[in-house]
Amino acid sequence: MNMNISLPDETMKAALEPALNIANPPARSVGNFFSRTLDFWFSNRLLKYDKKDIMDELALHQFRKECEVEFTKIPKENLVAPRKALLLPALDAAEYYVEEEELRQMFARLIATTCDNRKASILHPSFAGIIQQLSPLDAKNLLSIHTSNGSQPVLTFNFTPIEDAIYYLIDNSPIDSDLLIQSTENLRRLGLIKIDFNCYLAETLYTPLYAIMPAPSNGIPLKDLPTRKGVLDLTTFGFTFCDICLPRLKACAD
Repeated sequence: MNMNISLPDETMKAALEPALNIANPPARSVGNFFSRTLDFWFSNRLLKYDKKDIMDELALHQFRKECEVEFTKIPKENLVAPRKALLLPALDAAEYYVEEEELRQMFARLIATTCDNRKASILHPSFAGIIQQLSPLDAKNLLSIHTSNGSQPVLTFNFTPIEDAIYYLIDNSPIDSDLLIQSTENLRRLGLIKIDFNCYLAETLYTPLYAIMPAPSNGIPLKDLPTRKGVLDLTTFGFTFCDICLPRLKACAD
């Protein structure tokens, strides 16, 4: 790698310039602290991985840029000094995820939020650890649930006496059943989603799920398989996590 880490990267600094030059002194102080923290963290990572070819340098720089861009989205009147107990562990947790785009962007939003007084008070210390336990599919799955504007219909089909196959749509596309079950169970384990089979939605909402259901190998017609209709929702904890770590919904835009 040919990288001179002693010089600031002007391209990356440009994204943070508005925050550093604002007239409000307290906000400017927060911007300076945030920038210095990133300088320290990234300089150390570049030294650590320089010439070792075990970290994607471009992804590392992209992560810094995304952190700065997310920071500049915070109105100056909402800037607040971050709690180091939230900011620094989140940066450290992100180190090994910069090459996973979905997870990298979640970390960038989380890190910037530590300086936002509108959300910092609801930012839970466990959020960084939760991102570390997500796969890219989990992140895509969670984003689809978050942007679905309400409860999602869920169907389970019983193939054997002990195993259910679960189906719902992600971005209106079918996902391999085994991967979907694994992802769903992980999101439930982390307390981000819940599935309730004691209530269900309008029958027509389940029709697309029957269409993506593969024919069972035992030859039993789909209509004769035991099914359960349910509803998938974010938990309150999951909604807060999504509100901080996922792209803002259009309805919530400033």
